[in-house]
Amino acid sequence: MIKESDILSLNYYNYGQPFSGSCQGMRYRLIKREQEQQEDGTVIPPVLHVTVWPEPFSFENTDKALMKEKDFEFSGEGKEAAVAWLNDMYGQGGWPESMTYSQLKKIRKDKDAV
Repeated sequence: MIKESDILSLNYYNYGQPFSGSCQGMRYRLIKREQEQQEDGTVIPPVLHVTVWPEPFSFENTDKALMKEKDFEFSGEGKEAAVAWLNDMYGQGGWPESMTYSQLKKIRKDKDAV
């Protein structure tokens, strides 16, 4: 189980650096996405962007089709919701403790077949 204390304080993300961790076969990454202004003038506030994927590879070396992502409000409440979502993702199972490259390729084929 991931605790809120396992995730760095929000101030850390203000410097633009991601935070990565893992929990028994599930890897995760959090990063702040800065405020954006749309062409129509609408302002999208900053968010805490969270990604999960199966071990063993790093964020950069994992097929994006194997990742799940979600945005949360960049606040204390958003951080709490992100931790709850991470635990929900972990609770859904399917996070092998160790996986070979051929097993990852099979998961990709199974997803493409759907």
